[in-house]
Amino acid sequence: MGVSTDAILFYGYNLPSEEPLPEAADEYYDGMENGKGEVSIGRHCHSEYPVYYIYWTESEITAARGYAKPVSPVAIVDTAMADLGGVATSKIIEFAGKYGIQLPETGDEDYERSSAIGWWLASYWDG
Repeated sequence: MGVSTDAILFYGYNLPSEEPLPEAADEYYDGMENGKGEVSIGRHCHSEYPVYYIYWTESEITAARGYAKPVSPVAIVDTAMADLGGVATSKIIEFAGKYGIQLPETGDEDYERSSAIGWWLASYWDG
């Protein structure tokens, strides 16, 4: 029998799995119960071995394990429209800089591994 996990679809940047959150970003993440801004921090993978991501808050769609959820193309188009002119992407870059999250440059050797800002589909298990 397999493990059922929560699904997460988001527009943002997925940090490499071995990269911890910088201290300032970790403090921001711990304080997020007070609300989210335009850009937020999430986690996927496993509760004991989290992999963090930063994302355009309006783009995140989650489905709890065992409960299918329809995904409206409108939600994806809305984020794409918000990024016309680079709004969502520039806010993510600004957020990363503010909280010490290193984004890869196009020519970096890590660029392909961690990719860039874009759409990501991930899963999360709180086991």
